[in-house]
Amino acid sequence: MAWQDYEAWRAGEQGDEPEVPLVDGVLSGAVVSLRSFPDEQWIATIVGEPALNAKPGTLQGRAVAHLKHRMAEIRAALTEDQNGYTPLLTVTEEGDFDLTAWATGFIEAIAPDLETWAYVLAHKPEGGLLGLLGSHAVGTMGEAVKTRISQDADRDVLLAASERSWEFIPQLVKALYDKKLELAAPPGWSTTPAS
Repeated sequence: MAWQDYEAWRAGEQGDEPEVPLVDGVLSGAVVSLRSFPDEQWIATIVGEPALNAKPGTLQGRAVAHLKHRMAEIRAALTEDQNGYTPLLTVTEEGDFDLTAWATGFIEAIAPDLETWAYVLAHKPEGGLLGLLGSHAVGTMGEAVKTRISQDADRDVLLAASERSWEFIPQLVKALYDKKLELAAPPGWSTTPAS
C-alpha cells in the first residue's frame, strides 16, 4: 500500500489536509503517546470522522486504510530487534531534510505528554534530543526551544546538533516507545524476553 491513496484523497478535498510528513509525524507521535487512544481516534484527528467511516473501496476508505497500515508499520519497526523505523521527511530542493512538518506533527501528538516526558527523561540524553527535535516544530513549542537554544552558552553546539536532528529521530522514537512500554508494564512484568 502506498501514500498515493492518501495524496489522492488529500488532493480531492478542500486542500487544507495535512501533507504526508506532518501526518507521519502525528502517527509516530501517536505510537509513542502515553495516552491510550485507539488508532481510529488518532486517524480521525487527521481525516475527520466522516472519512474514518468511509466504505473500504472508496478513495477515503483507502486513505484511512493506509494510515492504519502506517501506524502498524511504525509499531512493528519499533518492536524489531534491529530498529527499522524511518520517518517520512520533506526534502528540500538542495537535497537537505526539512523536519518542520514531521516535527510539528510529532510534537502536536505528544504535546499533552510533554510534562511527563520531561520528568521521565530528565538528565537523560533522550530529553535533550526531544528538545532539539522540538526546535523544528512550528508554533509555541518550536519558538520556546529556539529561544532557549539562542540563550544557552553552548548555542553553537546546540544549533549544529539541531540542524542534524534527522540523524537521531529513529533512535529517539525507539527510546520513547521502549520507555512507554516500560511505564505501561505492570509491576514485576518485563518488556524484555526471558533468556
